Amino acid sequence: MTIALYVESLSETIGDNGEVGLDQTIIVPNYTIGAIQLFHRTSTGKRGRSEAWTLTPQIDLPTTTVIKNPVAIRLTDNDHFAIQGGKVTTLGYKTTTASDQLTKLGGDYTLRHRDLVTTLVSQFENADNSLAIYLTDSRYKDTSIEFPPLVPNRAFGNSPVSTPVTPTISQGAVSNQPVISRQTTTPSLEMELASVPDIKWAKSYINRKVVGDVSDFDIFDVAMRNDENVLITGHAGSGKTSSVMAYASARGYRYYNFSCSAGTDTKKLFGGYNPSENGHFHWQDGAITDLVRNGGVLLIGEITFMPERTASELYSLLDYRREIQLTDKDGEVVKAHPDLLIIADGNLGYRGTRELSQAFNDRFTHHLDFPYDPDIEGKLIKSKAILEMANSLRDRFEEEEIQTPISTRSLVALMGNINSLGLDYGIYAYLNLFPMREQSSVKLVIDTYRYNIEEELGLVHNAPTEPVMEVLNNGTAN
Repeated sequence: MTIALYVESLSETIGDNGEVGLDQTIIVPNYTIGAIQLFHRTSTGKRGRSEAWTLTPQIDLPTTTVIKNPVAIRLTDNDHFAIQGGKVTTLGYKTTTASDQLTKLGGDYTLRHRDLVTTLVSQFENADNSLAIYLTDSRYKDTSIEFPPLVPNRAFGNSPVSTPVTPTISQGAVSNQPVISRQTTTPSLEMELASVPDIKWAKSYINRKVVGDVSDFDIFDVAMRNDENVLITGHAGSGKTSSVMAYASARGYRYYNFSCSAGTDTKKLFGGYNPSENGHFHWQDGAITDLVRNGGVLLIGEITFMPERTASELYSLLDYRREIQLTDKDGEVVKAHPDLLIIADGNLGYRGTRELSQAFNDRFTHHLDFPYDPDIEGKLIKSKAILEMANSLRDRFEEEEIQTPISTRSLVALMGNINSLGLDYGIYAYLNLFPMREQSSVKLVIDTYRYNIEEELGLVHNAPTEPVMEVLNNGTAN
């Protein structure tokens, strides 16, 4: 496996709410240009462009004091593909989430942000397997790291990483040593963009009855057999994506999911040219082209966020032609594999979404609605009181008293947190799903059902603990 590294320090920037910001840097290998790249931002809790990750030269990184150990994250093929396009938003979410689970370091840990990044870059370039100590995901037993050699490619300009000396960590101080040259073997750039999901998804999934005894998998089977497309709409967390992933897992099909946004660029998903060892470029299929050629299940997620100009690029794939044209590859036309199933999902009526055009909508033979299913929720959540609480919150959602959907996914998480860490923490974590303006209303509903939840689950009756109250009063939740 390959990894990315993450470094965090307290910023000198103060947010609008008076909180100290965070200087955050992600260290990633980009095998297209043959260099380590640094994406940096200063986060103050806002949203928008001011919080975007920016490709940053090492010399421009801050010298603020590091407050935590670095974090290493396993890179997926999708991550590598995004890095090639300069997009690390998803990777940023994964790294910051992993870092949030770490505690602050005490003592005389006085390393500076830029110095620590410099050290980690050198370790990465020198294939130092000791970086595995920064891996935080305990689900994986294998901690070996792969370091495909980085070969600089002049066609893409200079790497933002450039320093004459490399500091190393030694008893809380920084010392310098000569930089060791990079290796010179060209890495393989071929990536497996789609794969069969783990069998656990099929085993744990509860099939949805759509009409009568017709299940979601029955419809997917027919659509696959007849070269038809499926559109699934429903509230967030109702099981749309899970159903598609479980189907691919159960049937042994390769699967790929790309999520739409205002900036969705299907050209990157169709493919592009990458440098080869002899200095020329060779074509590499993107995720969509890969599945169109070889078959599998393609999920177009959050379709209601896709701009019309992007949707039009998929028309020929979704209609009777079942083909795509690679305009960047001499106009090659790729006919769809017989075992290709295309499914799209989306949330209708949410802020920022749009109705699908008639031309796009008509290209889906099967239109499925996935509401929150009480039969499925009853099997997943062993508390009648929690389900009644959810229905009460959903009434408030329909009345627009709150705008956050009460998803099945969030209820499963609530139940899991209660089982693992107790009712007080379960409520605390659940409240934090909601923005501050909604938490008072949500808490009133939870308090109404709290006694019944305790009674059903055999918990000791007690009042909400102080940390839950603090979430509502000190303004730290979001």
